[in-house]
Amino acid sequence: QGYFAPLVFHSSHHKMVYSLLSTLYSLLSTLFLTFATQMSTTQYPILIVGQGIAGSMLAYHCHLADLPFQIIDKKNPNASSRIAAGLINPITGRILAKSWLFHQLYDYAKTFYPELEKTLDLEFFSKTSLIRLLKTEKEKNEFAHRVDLPEYEGMMSDSADLEQLNGLQTEEGKLITIHGLAISRGALMLPRLRKWFLGKELLINQSFDFSQLRVAKDELASYKGQKYQRIIFCEGYRMKYNPYFSYLPMVPAKGNRLLVSCPELPLLDCAKFSQTMIPTEIKGQYWVGSNYDRSQLDEIATPEGMQVILHQLDKMLKLPYKILDHKAAPRPATKDRRPLVGLHPEFNSLGVFNGMGSKGFSLAPFLAKQFVDHLQNGSEIHPRVSITRFQQLYTTIG
Repeated sequence: QGYFAPLVFHSSHHKMVYSLLSTLYSLLSTLFLTFATQMSTTQYPILIVGQGIAGSMLAYHCHLADLPFQIIDKKNPNASSRIAAGLINPITGRILAKSWLFHQLYDYAKTFYPELEKTLDLEFFSKTSLIRLLKTEKEKNEFAHRVDLPEYEGMMSDSADLEQLNGLQTEEGKLITIHGLAISRGALMLPRLRKWFLGKELLINQSFDFSQLRVAKDELASYKGQKYQRIIFCEGYRMKYNPYFSYLPMVPAKGNRLLVSCPELPLLDCAKFSQTMIPTEIKGQYWVGSNYDRSQLDEIATPEGMQVILHQLDKMLKLPYKILDHKAAPRPATKDRRPLVGLHPEFNSLGVFNGMGSKGFSLAPFLAKQFVDHLQNGSEIHPRVSITRFQQLYTTIG
């Protein structure tokens, strides 16, 4: 500061020089204070609440970006991410629509997941196809309309590998194959990733207690006396009970999933007829499901839920099979079927990364990278997932 101390100048030229030096000093001071503030903030970690697919991907991308973080999550083997088959599908729905942002999501997933496999020393990611039965005239017409469109090139074909279908009841309809799918097996990946986080002392095996959270406008959040630069909630369907983010329109849907053994079935790819069958890493075993139930938001696998799946499976599978496992959990779906990403409109030390629905294994890696870029560099969050789209629903707390 001594270099730019007030001096007495008698000429207009000297006064201009002094004015420029003063402006430069003010600019440098502002930059220094901004840098000092950022340094004092980033010395505190980010606290990530939840270790499903959303929390895991956000945490791992913080690791990749050298952002300090901790995870708090009470182990729950029945969480929706842990019982999901992890299917990444380019074509969905009855109208055979291309999945939102699929090419960007898949291009990132097919490079990211293999790198994560190396880190974890675990194979959980594989490419596959889906043999699908089109039953209605509407489905058949949609296929005929879309199959030759440039944006669908290479994604669908008017054929199927019939040898794989021995033992399946194809009913009446048209068989097609959807190409370019992948499976990211959450039941394998998430427990191994949890062990990896624990090994680095980055995970606290506890439930989050909101009574221990302290927040104020434009201040760091604290939890149990520890300050954090951000606390990001990745709680799945439990976000409905979060006092800071319950205003966001989440519409969870409970799904049942069966694990069945059918050694005689030669199916290697996925199949979707009256129900969906996805091969596991064990030959002759398949994930079967799922359904959508918005009447019961719990993780209880009921006989009624099993019967819904079995009724549809028996229409599809002619061979004898054995039920090995049955689980159920609500998926964190949203009203507009887009994820929820961003910082709280009033308390910017709180954030949310949630609402991936049934597409978490395709959405979470790409969006986690984008959100970490936002937290670190202020880059834009995709407007279709930013929670600012629901700003009008928020009422100031207190």
